[in-house]
Amino acid sequence: MIRRLILAIALLVAAPVLAQSVSDQPNTRVELIAQSATPAPGKTLQLGIQLTPKKGWHTYWLNPGDAGAPTRVEWSLPEGASTPPDLQYPVPGTLVVSGLMNHVYEKTNVLVTSVDVPANLAPGSAFPITVKVDWLVCSHEQCVPEAATLTLPLTIGDGAADAVMGKALEAARAALPKPLSATATWAKQGNRFVLSVPMAGLDRVKSAWFFPEGDMVITHVTPQQATVAGDALRIETDANMPEGVVKGVLRIEMAGEAPMGFAITATQGSVPAAGTALAATSGSDDAAGSGGGGQMGIGLIMLFAVLGGLILNVMPCVFPILSLKALALARGNVGAAEARTGASSPSCCCWSPASRSISPACSR
Repeated sequence: MIRRLILAIALLVAAPVLAQSVSDQPNTRVELIAQSATPAPGKTLQLGIQLTPKKGWHTYWLNPGDAGAPTRVEWSLPEGASTPPDLQYPVPGTLVVSGLMNHVYEKTNVLVTSVDVPANLAPGSAFPITVKVDWLVCSHEQCVPEAATLTLPLTIGDGAADAVMGKALEAARAALPKPLSATATWAKQGNRFVLSVPMAGLDRVKSAWFFPEGDMVITHVTPQQATVAGDALRIETDANMPEGVVKGVLRIEMAGEAPMGFAITATQGSVPAAGTALAATSGSDDAAGSGGGGQMGIGLIMLFAVLGGLILNVMPCVFPILSLKALALARGNVGAAEARTGASSPSCCCWSPASRSISPACSR
């Protein structure tokens, strides 16, 4: 609910821009790219939303973690063109800020999708693609909702790859998580979530981290313990309320290789006991010792939700610091002690029309 509120406010406060294929926002450069400037009729055209946050800033993965928001798009396409499927995200990284785990991109990232070009279009026909993009970009101190409407003017032709955009999309597709053919399993053991992923090359794995697609699978900020158990990589952390099929991305680092990611689909089943520890476990040291915390009662959760809503309605200066904290509280990702601290000493922030940013400014 709170994440939807964040996105709704982003739509209201993000300044509109003239339609173009690239837009330089205060904290992000965003660009709409296509595999070909001359797409062929009857073929699938690869598309990408390329986001480049400024140094010290980050954008978010599909499941942003304890706070934040994913990128949203709204397409406007020529008649007869298919609606693009959901965006595909590259492998994210972890970032812990104020005890909250964020699944982020701190450098250029391309969100990939595609469109089917109608087969009845004649060569030379205009084929413009327009998309409205809304995203949240944050630093360690503040969060800013940004938006842009991008239009890429294409012309129906032979489908030849564009020298620049084509290479960028080729690299973007290579950065996507690779599907894993092996069957992964998960189990809830007490208050712990255990994931078992059969894979080769385990002797070279230096670190691993699991990013679940769902909000309620694990406690995001809790350190993940990765071990080698036979022919499987075993990851254990604090459970939230996992159920059914669990999907996500497994990011691993192997000796002498760049980090890579695998798309995981795990079914509930048997998992091995903990095995041999890896040389190091990925993730921020800030997360160490955070633990899952106590679970808040529904009454306290509702109280924070109502109070947050009232404050947002009567004091428009209070946006993402309080909202992001409320998001973490509502999802049970902080303990009761921190919840009481947050209740007695709420953080505030103000919208600055001049800088189009949101920063801590209100008195406690």
